[in-house]
Amino acid sequence: MIFSRRSPYFLIVGILFFIFAFGSSVTFAQNGESLKPLSLEDVLTDLRVKKTVLPTANRKIIEQIKINCVKFVLTADDEKTLRAKGATVALINEIKLHVAENFSDAAAECPETDYDCQITNYSRAIEFNRKIDTYFLNRGFAFLKKKEDDLAIADFSQVIVLNPQYAAAFYNRALSYQVKGNFDAALKDCNRAVVLNPKDALNYSLRGNIYFDKKNYAAAIKDYVRAIEFDAKNPTYYNSRGLAHNEQKDFAAAHKDFDKAIELNPNEGDYYFNRAITFELQNDNENAIIAYGKAIELNPTDSDSYYNRAISHENLKNFDEAINDYSKSVELNPQNADAYYNRAVLYEDNNDLAQAIADYTKAIATNPQYADAYFNRGGIFLNAENYEEALQDYTKYIELEPRQADALICRGQIYYYTDKLDLAVKDFTKAIEIDPNSALAYENRALVYEILGETAKAEADLRKKTEIGKQTKP
Repeated sequence: MIFSRRSPYFLIVGILFFIFAFGSSVTFAQNGESLKPLSLEDVLTDLRVKKTVLPTANRKIIEQIKINCVKFVLTADDEKTLRAKGATVALINEIKLHVAENFSDAAAECPETDYDCQITNYSRAIEFNRKIDTYFLNRGFAFLKKKEDDLAIADFSQVIVLNPQYAAAFYNRALSYQVKGNFDAALKDCNRAVVLNPKDALNYSLRGNIYFDKKNYAAAIKDYVRAIEFDAKNPTYYNSRGLAHNEQKDFAAAHKDFDKAIELNPNEGDYYFNRAITFELQNDNENAIIAYGKAIELNPTDSDSYYNRAISHENLKNFDEAINDYSKSVELNPQNADAYYNRAVLYEDNNDLAQAIADYTKAIATNPQYADAYFNRGGIFLNAENYEEALQDYTKYIELEPRQADALICRGQIYYYTDKLDLAVKDFTKAIEIDPNSALAYENRALVYEILGETAKAEADLRKKTEIGKQTKP
């Protein structure tokens, strides 16, 4: 049966650096009164002076803009108009800087999960000022949250061009590479982030995650230890280290870490979930069930906890409880094909074949490549002498798993029962090619040869079957 595992990134994706450049567009005079941002008309009005005083007017407008900001978006036509009225390059650039700030402020006001809003406003900010690294950093963050990893990497790379010492840019680009599965590039960037900011626990935590992905659990543990040295109150680091200890089968150390994570945050269900997995790996199903129960208490909509607890119940032969948990799991997550499959097996074991067929069918509907579901459903059909349905299921299984002899033997039996003896011989022969020690394949082929009148071949297969039987006896 399939046993799901929590990824180490379930809790420890890390805190991405999300920095808003500049402040609010509302400024205040020394007496506390708010100052009115300049409009385009205000600027044009102040430029309506004699040419001889235009340089002075430009400087004064620039000073006003630095204090009051602007409240308009500068279009190409607006820029032409300003230049025609005597605006200097310095004034135009100052206006662009503040227009960019306004878009950055607007991005900061977007709802936290409205990434399109954030991206649109940071893009406009960048359009007016490509020299502010935080615009690219924050837009990259929004792209990363949208799972547009390549665009995120491009933005973080631009931050590094603008500021090669910006540790946050290397950190976030490392995270983007990690999400894409490019662990070598992620590790290289994370190493750079550690060099630039060697006292930041997040850098070590992320590098630990990358090592975990690379299955270098010893290196991962070393980095989690470093993260804990700099931030001993962060439960996610203990949780991550516990997962790495599980991979090394150091269950005592894993329990210690999960216990510490729970001590620091007793309301996080995933820490109990991971502790339950540790019990499961130790075949301690009773304690696993207790831990999954606590995880469910804290997060009653987590289908994985019900699914895994069902497996623990199944291991203890608590079939009714297992069925109840599988049922709750698929209620919360109707796309969990494994839960349908496992529940079908229990129904089949209890001879509730109609329910078993229904669940195997649901597993297949959810995952059309679920080979074992076809095999098991085919077996029920075969035993019920529903040969047409059984033939379809075994044929599909063989298509998905062409090197499995058992399905060929079963399909060969169907051909035997339906008087397609030549096809039966082909399937039994193929099964023998795949598994030369399959006594059942030789026995079945011998039976068909006997019917076909090929006595010598039948006798040879029966001798081979007997020979295999002697070899396999204890």
